[in-house]
Amino acid sequence: PPPRANVRMETKADLEAMAEKLNPLVKFWDPLGMVTPSDGEKSPIMGQFGDAGTIGFLRHSEIKHGRVAMAAFVGFIVQANGIHFPWATSF
Repeated sequence: PPPRANVRMETKADLEAMAEKLNPLVKFWDPLGMVTPSDGEKSPIMGQFGDAGTIGFLRHSEIKHGRVAMAAFVGFIVQANGIHFPWATSF
């Protein structure tokens, strides 16, 4: 069988350490407070997932929306270069 994936949920502290390492000038910046720890209560925006679940959900949605944006850009470039279906697309 294939090896199992090593899934590791990140916390706000992990994000802060990574942000400081990757960009020491800006460091960690969360203007909407989306990954603010909930201290046992529901976090203000995405509380139903818990802190690590919120970070995982946001990361997943960022990847998904990035892929959709890349596909849209490719479609725009194709259309802008005059590439089209060889049949009528309107009725």
